[in-house]
Amino acid sequence: MKILFLQPLVAKEKLWGKYAKEGGFIPPLGILSIMDCNEKQGHEVKIIDALAQGLSQNEIRKILQKEKFNLIGLPAFTNTILNTYETVLFCKKILPKAKIVVGGVHASVLPQQTMKECPLIDFLVMGEGEETTAELLNYLETGKPSLKEISGLVYKTSTGKIVLNEKRDLIKNLDTLPFPAYHLLDMEKYIPHPTQYKILPSFPVIAQRGCPYTCAFCSAGLVQGRKLRFKSVAYLLNEIEFLIKQYGAKGIHFQDSTFTVNREYVVDLCQEISKRGLKFKWDINTRVDCLDEGLLPSMKKAGLWMINFGLESGNQSSLDLLNKKITLSQIKKTIEATRKNKITTFSTWILGLPGEDEKKVRTTIKFAKEIGTELVLFFLPVPYPGTELVTLCQKFGGFNEKASWSDYDSTTFANPVYINPLLGKEKMKKLLKEAYLSYYFSPKIILRNLMTIENFTDLKRYFRGARAIFYGWII
Repeated sequence: MKILFLQPLVAKEKLWGKYAKEGGFIPPLGILSIMDCNEKQGHEVKIIDALAQGLSQNEIRKILQKEKFNLIGLPAFTNTILNTYETVLFCKKILPKAKIVVGGVHASVLPQQTMKECPLIDFLVMGEGEETTAELLNYLETGKPSLKEISGLVYKTSTGKIVLNEKRDLIKNLDTLPFPAYHLLDMEKYIPHPTQYKILPSFPVIAQRGCPYTCAFCSAGLVQGRKLRFKSVAYLLNEIEFLIKQYGAKGIHFQDSTFTVNREYVVDLCQEISKRGLKFKWDINTRVDCLDEGLLPSMKKAGLWMINFGLESGNQSSLDLLNKKITLSQIKKTIEATRKNKITTFSTWILGLPGEDEKKVRTTIKFAKEIGTELVLFFLPVPYPGTELVTLCQKFGGFNEKASWSDYDSTTFANPVYINPLLGKEKMKKLLKEAYLSYYFSPKIILRNLMTIENFTDLKRYFRGARAIFYGWII
């Protein structure tokens, strides 16, 4: 079969909002993992990532008309789901006989609603897509297994009835998966956002699936489960070595939400990096309660340059509301330990959470500046479908039940889905802007960032970041 995986036709401003001029691109790892599995089945596979490749809608139309794909797969995320629907319509007009398949977080959380909202979708994949997609392709070629036997699949009968099959068991051994199909991309097109690299070329890698934590705002565990599954250290480093040898990778951005949740795994990884003599800069995301001071020196020695911490709030009551299960004292202690080891710190915060008034928002901004991580991102609350935050926003008031999917936007917040009744829309947006400007124009933060500049690449990266702030919040 001829298969196309198509990133939805989305404007760069939709993905990056105020930071569009400096927004970057990273290879879509989830799609690439499925693609490699499909290619190994003997199918002819192609990917179009219009934004990264710089392709116009007319150029994509010509590709579709020429190639005449049998199946087109698209990812479905809440903030761009309307773009996915528009792309489905675009494809069906050109190739009416092609089967359309969607998958991803939004589709997995709201499968029936997604199928109803876009009747032109033929199939929907819930959860991890590798095995379900492989079985679906076998069905389309041979008629076996039957549709009702394919776990994780959603489809329509001849009468239009939507059928949700049972959920598929999660893949237990991630080492059985092939490397993502990097060879189907022009990897030179993928230059990340300046907060995601130290040196170029730099590419994302995933070491684990699943998340044991139940933070109210996050949907990670809804799709990949609460039980953590890891690639073996050997497999993970083989993948990184492949990126180094094949594409000249000098940096790796681990996308995992809590990289250090298994201390022994990280220790083994650092030892193996040294044993293999690998030299690359890497950064991670983690929690302040999953990192001890004894682990930091070995990570630094192995090439770690930055840690991104989801800190969320400077109010203990808000941390408790979000079920973060961390304390303000843990935040201070861990950030100090990280800085002591000369590792760059990055933090993310949410302003205007349910129950917060202006005083509490300013407490968070003040606490963030006191902590003083080199890099920071501030957000307003976005209650994504399936998360506990939806319930909290409804309970405290201010949740827009009639919001458009386009309003689930974590960049511009032009029309927030949640408007805190203690603040109001304009006050929330004003405080968000104030947070960014007061933070990045703080002499302490400017000096701290200048002190991390080691070479021309660092200088260019910080220039990109400064320009993003300028275009995003000043003009």
